[in-house]
Amino acid sequence: MRAFVYNTLLAALLVVLGGFYALTAAISQTLSNQEQPCLVGGFPYRLQWSPDGYTLAFFTSEGGFVLDTAEANPAPRPINPPEDFPGFKFDATGRYALDGERVYDLQTGEVLYEFVDVGDHTFTANGRYVKTSDGDVIDIMAGDALIEADQVDMSPDGRFLIVLDIDTTVVPSLLTYSLVDVEQMDAGRREMPLRSGYKRFFSTEAYDYLVTYTTTGAFDLWDLRTGERLLLSEATYEDGLTPQLSADGRYLAMGGSNGAGYTITVWDTETGEQIASREGAALFEFSPEGTQLLLGNTVSRSDTYGPIWYEEGHVVWSFLDGTEIVLDDVLPAGQTSREAVWGPGDQLAVMTQERAYIWSLDGLLAGDAPQQTLSIENSAFLSVRFTRDGTRLITTHDDVMTATPVRATTRTYLYDIASGDVLLSSTLTQPGTLMFSPDQTLTAYRQYAAGGGGLEELALFDALTGESLGQVVFDRDVVINPDWSQVAYWTRTGEGDTQEWHLMVYEVSTGNERELLHLATCQ
Repeated sequence: MRAFVYNTLLAALLVVLGGFYALTAAISQTLSNQEQPCLVGGFPYRLQWSPDGYTLAFFTSEGGFVLDTAEANPAPRPINPPEDFPGFKFDATGRYALDGERVYDLQTGEVLYEFVDVGDHTFTANGRYVKTSDGDVIDIMAGDALIEADQVDMSPDGRFLIVLDIDTTVVPSLLTYSLVDVEQMDAGRREMPLRSGYKRFFSTEAYDYLVTYTTTGAFDLWDLRTGERLLLSEATYEDGLTPQLSADGRYLAMGGSNGAGYTITVWDTETGEQIASREGAALFEFSPEGTQLLLGNTVSRSDTYGPIWYEEGHVVWSFLDGTEIVLDDVLPAGQTSREAVWGPGDQLAVMTQERAYIWSLDGLLAGDAPQQTLSIENSAFLSVRFTRDGTRLITTHDDVMTATPVRATTRTYLYDIASGDVLLSSTLTQPGTLMFSPDQTLTAYRQYAAGGGGLEELALFDALTGESLGQVVFDRDVVINPDWSQVAYWTRTGEGDTQEWHLMVYEVSTGNERELLHLATCQ
């Protein structure tokens, strides 16, 4: 009898314990599923770093997630953007993010605001306000619509808003423009008689200008800080060009054509006077110094693969005194300019099919020979551009395989301008454009991995010496954080129902890599 009672109690205890362990396992599995999302078919895609370089966002067929990469074992927090939305937009601090439907506080996971309509919304400079795609401005902290309008345009620095209200009760419809300074939102709107048409903002620490212009070349230039109109032109071209402003804001160039060639005209923004005009060019760009325009025209020729567009007829025009230099005249015999670009420090690079020549502006104006000539044997130049600090030149080339150049193999080179040395070159047939770190000391490019299979690799280099800093082979996506200290990327193991995706981080300074998380296929 005692044995029977004992066995009965033992069996009951085992049932209770079994239930407890089953419940514990279920809770553990639930927590695990919350921390490690799985994939119901498909694959992960876009990666994004926040501006502060700590938060990493990724997206799967189950939605969006964010990770705090400073944590040792970060747990992804689900944040679900609308279906097919390409990713987040972050404010400058990295704390807040928005998709086409909501604004999130990434520190708390809280939804701060839900938009009425899904759209391409954008943070203002201070991150407190959001400009919506349908013409509203939202205070995300208060949840209020501060501005309700038909259209809102924002300056590139996010400080100024141009608000358009359309009254359709009259014929023709009445368009009213007003200016809002985001830093003084409480001051409200300031009405401005803007020209209806295209808008182009020019912003530096010294000024914030807006040009409103039409396809006929008529334009107004506005100082957004004062609300003053600086220039007004009622030009009537058949084909007006896009206005350009010198770096110091002193001169504005504009032009167009009436069917018999293009005319470029320059205005002084301080006096409002037209100071120079020249015919014969459809392309124009101010020198960094601001008192010359690089002029040219676009032409095309055809090869096996179709049309190739390039430039010709380049002229450096000093519009204050009217002097000009025809670049083909200062190139060696047989060389014709195909592209010309300004660089920092008033440098000018002139590209022909076989070579790239670099002058200082003072040397060019003085009639000196180029300070550097660059070339690659048996290779045709396609494009040239300076690095932001002006010490290096990036070029792309096509191998010349026959007597007639064809686009067979494209390569990218990085030259040191002072020495003329090639610091690095991409060696595979499909190189990406070189990317540079903010301080210009590191560079990287994407290309197909040598092993094939649809994989790509990101190769990292010291941009001053060309020394390799390693490479990562990835599947689907790779992204470098803002200060270039880390690279995040996806890799994959297994196939079909057993495949797993691994989110990896590569430390650029040490060459070490670590796994942040893995995504298994849901069973």
